[in-house]
Amino acid sequence: GGLPPTSEQGWLEEFERYKQYPEWRQRKSMTLSDFQFIYAWEYGHRMLGRMVGVVFIMPWLYFTVKRKIPTGYQGRMVGLLAMGGTQGLVGWWMVKSGLGNDRREDSKEIRVKPIRLATHLGMAMATYGALLWTGLDILSLPHLKEKSVMALIKKSLSPQALQLSNKLRIASLA
Repeated sequence: GGLPPTSEQGWLEEFERYKQYPEWRQRKSMTLSDFQFIYAWEYGHRMLGRMVGVVFIMPWLYFTVKRKIPTGYQGRMVGLLAMGGTQGLVGWWMVKSGLGNDRREDSKEIRVKPIRLATHLGMAMATYGALLWTGLDILSLPHLKEKSVMALIKKSLSPQALQLSNKLRIASLA
């Protein structure tokens, strides 16, 4: 879970470490460049999951402090956070199934167990559904029918938070 290597020597050491795993047996023709490509995808996937967690937690804390979370929704927010965290654990559990010695006697092909892959996908879909349900539920509250949702969001954010948000949006498009 740390940072990727930053030097040629670091990449070579990480590549040698990778060769200790059973997956290497089926990919012995892999070059350092191929390894870096796969590493980038896997690292990006993990970092995306962590970023989604931060993007969920920070506004939740902000709106909690500002008392903008409607009554009765804090429990659901805790549940959503738990679902997101569980998604990471399920991902780790899934990957672990392809690294152990109990791979159904298959030494030629390294694969994660299909039930664990399906669990990881199902957990992601359930989390997305719960997030969507919560968001739509909040948007349909009676007090929001009188005012536009964007006006309420703008009112709840400080000018500094809006400026930071705009900078992040512009940076993400660059």
